Amino acid sequence: PGYDEIKTGAVAYSQKAADWEYTFNGGNRRHVNNRGVITSKHQAYGIYWQTSDKEWKAARADLQLVFDSFRPAK
Repeated sequence: PGYDEIKTGAVAYSQKAADWEYTFNGGNRRHVNNRGVITSKHQAYGIYWQTSDKEWKAARADLQLVFDSFRPAK
């Protein structure tokens, strides 16, 4: 309930990636970034991050740390 899309689209990350960012009502207003990542012809990952909407800006640096430190399995 209360879904609002913020953005969807390709991002420069690994071989190929896209973000789906949105908010919704889930007890309190929630904010999500769901990143789909293709790392090879045979491997893909999802990075899902959710916080309260009020904490999104403060937690954004933590999400960036996850993106920056992610390494796919070999």
